[in-house]
Amino acid sequence: MQGGRCAYCEAPINESDRHIEHFRQKGRDPRVTFEWENLFGSCNRHESCGKHKDRCAYAPLVLIKPDCDDPDDYWVFVSDGTIRPRADLSTPQQSRAEESLRIFNLDARNGRLRHMRREAVRQYLDTAEILA
Repeated sequence: MQGGRCAYCEAPINESDRHIEHFRQKGRDPRVTFEWENLFGSCNRHESCGKHKDRCAYAPLVLIKPDCDDPDDYWVFVSDGTIRPRADLSTPQQSRAEESLRIFNLDARNGRLRHMRREAVRQYLDTAEILA
């Protein structure tokens, strides 16, 4: 369903680095433990994504949900690897974008995700230069 990628950061995940993630924490809302719409494949990193989310206080309805919301509607991905909320968002959308970045820790200053995005841009530019 997710093409072997984490539902939150979209990084590739393998069998030894993944877990079933409950978008709404099963400990806080046991009714949704086995609801399909609440289950996602997530990387197993503690510094970001689902494992990081579970250590934070948050309101689930405020977060961008991977199966309902398009990240491109909320964020701009910058060539230096950073993510920022789009400038044209309404105030509630801006709050969702910022809160999701915080809860999933998708834009940590020295984090692996920012590094991965920066490296992907560098490889793309290198390829474009070779083809030019």
